[in-house]
Amino acid sequence: MNLPKGNALFERQFLTSGDIKILMDNLSEQKFSGYIQLEVGDASRKWRGVMFYSMGLVKTAIDVTHVENYKLLRTSVLINKIKQAGASVSVYILSPKLVDVLSNIHLLSKIYDKSPLKKKELRKMLDEAEENMTYAVVELSARGNTNLLVMEQGHFVFDSFADYYGGILVNQDKIDEFVDFLVRNGGTISMSAAAQADMKAKELEANRIIENERELMVKKAGGMFGANDVKIDESVFRSWPIPKQSKFVMVDISSPTGFIFSNIKCVPAKNIGQAISLPDSHMKQMGVRENDTLLVRPVLQQ
Repeated sequence: MNLPKGNALFERQFLTSGDIKILMDNLSEQKFSGYIQLEVGDASRKWRGVMFYSMGLVKTAIDVTHVENYKLLRTSVLINKIKQAGASVSVYILSPKLVDVLSNIHLLSKIYDKSPLKKKELRKMLDEAEENMTYAVVELSARGNTNLLVMEQGHFVFDSFADYYGGILVNQDKIDEFVDFLVRNGGTISMSAAAQADMKAKELEANRIIENERELMVKKAGGMFGANDVKIDESVFRSWPIPKQSKFVMVDISSPTGFIFSNIKCVPAKNIGQAISLPDSHMKQMGVRENDTLLVRPVLQQ
């Protein structure tokens, strides 16, 4: 499911890294709630990151892939990606309660995708959501009318001062009326959700992943022996929670434009420092050059 946009302050305006910093400082001063979306790259290889704010404080940063998958990201990593070239910037306003849910979108799983709803079936689903204290982004449709709703701890998020934030319906009376209609007549549903208990486990795993991520500079592999291996320094290799006897580890590598190359065999080497040694073939495949920075993380067993 696409990340709901909220009310647009402005969209896809190119800013230098210096101007982006000024923007972020201003949003913090003004107690902004919503998110900044940053896009780097061209149409074929574009990276997108999102930084959520609640009352002026940075709450979460996430990485968004081209297929609308989300993963937790360090704020420093997000900012580093736009240091050199700037970014195309969009800013969307949300209520703090909406931010509380949407900033955790990386923890939600797709449950329904335009699935038919029979009469009274929605009421049963809502009762289960309340029992499980569910967080969700829900799209409901009936007779050509579609509304996007956000759920926190099993209840739809309402707002006393607005009817909509972007495409998100937040007026309590309109939500109640629309839900009652679907309960009586049926419709269709798309939903990404997670029960509160499941979210806690997913959050621990997401934090475990970013704790083991490393920003490493690209170094072109040289020499005849081992020139086809992907290598990292022994100190980095041994800092990861892998068995001591391991002679290699599978890693995921995120390119500067956000493309992720998964399950790549990586071996330890001496005196590489905070770098990753890549064969020429890998550099061409990833579209990177020497001294570019990559985000590297081990594929760990849960």
